[in-house]
Parts: sequence; C-alpha cells; structure tokens
Amino acid sequence: MRKLVCALAVAVAAAGMAAGPAAAAPAPAAEAPRAAVTCGTGVPVATTGGYRVLLHCPGVGYVSGAGTTAADADTRARALANTSAATGRACTTGAVNTTTGGYLAVVECGGLPWVFGKGTTLTDAAYLAHLQASDAMSSGKVCSTGTTNTTPGGYLAAIECTGLDWLIGRGTTLTEAALFARALAVDALASGRPCSSRSSLATTGGFQSDLECRTFTGSLRVLAVGTTLTDAASESRVLAINSLATGRVCSTVGNVAVPAGYRVTLNCGSGPWASGEGPTLSEAARVARGNAY
Repeated sequence: MRKLVCALAVAVAAAGMAAGPAAAAPAPAAEAPRAAVTCGTGVPVATTGGYRVLLHCPGVGYVSGAGTTAADADTRARALANTSAATGRACTTGAVNTTTGGYLAVVECGGLPWVFGKGTTLTDAAYLAHLQASDAMSSGKVCSTGTTNTTPGGYLAAIECTGLDWLIGRGTTLTEAALFARALAVDALASGRPCSSRSSLATTGGFQSDLECRTFTGSLRVLAVGTTLTDAASESRVLAINSLATGRVCSTVGNVAVPAGYRVTLNCGSGPWASGEGPTLSEAARVARGNAY
C-alpha cells in the first residue's frame, strides 16, 4: 500500500496532520476492527483489478469487499461489516472498475448516496470509498471522488462534497492525489475555507504545485516546490496552513540548483524574502519555510 497523504487543515490538531509532508497512514490490511462482528468464510472471486469476497455476518447480513488480493478483499468486507454494526447502516462494496491511473470502487451504505473512491490499486480505491462513507456518516456531508486525470508529475483527483464546489488534489500517484483531495474536503467542511489546487508544473529539481484557498475576506494562493509532486502538494498544504493561521502569506518565488543541491526562495509580502538550501528540492523547501516562520 502506498503512503497516504495527510489531511490539510487550519487547526492541525483537529485534522490530525503531521508537520511535514506526505506522512504515512496505516495500510488497509492493518486496519483494526471497530466492532465485534463474526463473519463466515468467503470464497474469493476474480474481478476488475483483483478480487471480491462475499461474507455472511450474523446480525449484519451479506457484505462484499474488494481488493487487489483475496486477503485485502476479505479485510475490506470485514471492516465494512464492523462499520455496519457500529452505525446501523448496511454497508457493502458495489461496483468496481478501472479509471485514469488506477481503479474505482463504490461503497453503498443504507440511506446514503453511493460513495466513489479511487486509487492506484483496487485495495486503495476500496479503502478510500469506505473511508469517505465513514466520513459521511460522521459529518452528514457526502464526499465522493470524481474526475481523475494526469497532470505534470502525476495525477489529479477531484472530490465533490455536499454544499461545496469541486476541490482538486494532486499527487505522484492516484492514491496520493485522491487522499489529498479527501483531506482538502475534510478541512473545508470543518473550517469553511476551502482550498483547491489549480496547477502543477515541472521545475528545476522536481515539481511545483499551487493551492488556492477561499478565506472569509477574499482568497490567498500559495506556490510550493518539491522533489515529487506529492512533496510539492504537501508543502503547499503547510504553507497554506501557516498563511491562514498567521495572516503572513508565504509563497515560492524561485528555486535554483546550487553546489550543495538546491535553493528555494519564498516571498512573504512585507519584509525580507526567506531562502533555504538542501540536498533535494523538498528539503530546501522545508528549510526555506522554517526560515520564514
């Protein structure tokens, strides 16, 4: 399972973010059960991108799970059974299919619109669909992964949520892009200040990505760089967090190669520009940010 992108939030503690970019989340196979549901043994059946397992779980009924391997499909089915028992809604995996950069999976929970998740693997897609269905039951706002496409450095994924415009996340893999989009949605619903990526570009030493946030009085836009698109997007997240929290908007205005690696320069409005150097573009960007705030 590829590493998953952490949530973008103004209140770091509330959204459970790490301070640095691209922190890893637990793989779906390691997911701990949330309810004591005992299910029977299912027979794996091949499907697009992997396998599907249908389990009978007393007190819940029949639950279908999907994943790249039979073990992943079984894990997802049991996790959905736990969710069903904990929420009183019957949740199961519906359709699975291919999409740009990977796969999609649909989770159906009684009383909710279908929730689409997308990822590089079927395991990732099924995990994200389940995660977003759980979000919907907690918040009352349904978020579903929509359009996906290629972008310089990787992929973009758009997410649509009840009461929000489309939000776009970017990442080196489809999984990272989709999880970043979900993170943007979680923050937007919590803070009322939605952020979305508009572009990515190749640049010296890596990639550049932006993040544009609608504030209570207008909007702000930050640019960030990183060795990978995931790193650049994650750095834009941290710059946006700091900018929204402090009112001092810092954005990348230059990155060049130097003998020691790379130098990144930030413009923070009034006052001197901040710069930092490092052996990789991602490290130089983090040093520059540290010197700015």
